[in-house]
Amino acid sequence: MSIKIRISNSDDVEGIRQVQKKTWLVTYPNESLGISRDSIVEKFAHDNEPQGKQKLERQKLRYLLTDRQVWVAEKIDDKTEAKKIIGFCTALREGETNRLAAIYVDPDYQHQGLGTQMVKELLSWLGDEKDILVNVVSYNQPAINFYQKFGFKKTGREGILDDGAVLPSGEIIPELEMRREASIF
Repeated sequence: MSIKIRISNSDDVEGIRQVQKKTWLVTYPNESLGISRDSIVEKFAHDNEPQGKQKLERQKLRYLLTDRQVWVAEKIDDKTEAKKIIGFCTALREGETNRLAAIYVDPDYQHQGLGTQMVKELLSWLGDEKDILVNVVSYNQPAINFYQKFGFKKTGREGILDDGAVLPSGEIIPELEMRREASIF
């Protein structure tokens, strides 16, 4: 088996969604905050229905945008050459700042350096000219620690920072914002 980090294409959206779903189910349920596993399951419940398929088609159209880049970690079976996406990250070039929009690694493949490799690709693509923002679930301390290794610091902004933080059940996954300052010399 080998693992390759590569720029994603529109054919990857279903594999990306599977990684996202599996990671959310392991990472985000939080009994003390009332965020149930069932609520996470509900977020992904319509993936195989017409509205879910339409969402994936809209995701494919985003690959036409030049201000967005996605990388995937792909596991390749050396004997059969079968391929499976096991991680991804997304970067956005925005107006005043840039954004690390998402990074997820299948829980079975975490702690192998894949997230680090993908973030290095992302940081190289975004450059150092603008601050880079990322939203992170406020109780996901491993993710906070991960971003801090790359120079991200908490900004003090917390709460519902994007639509993804509100689950179909109405439960809210609290987020905080982190920033990596530009380093133009």
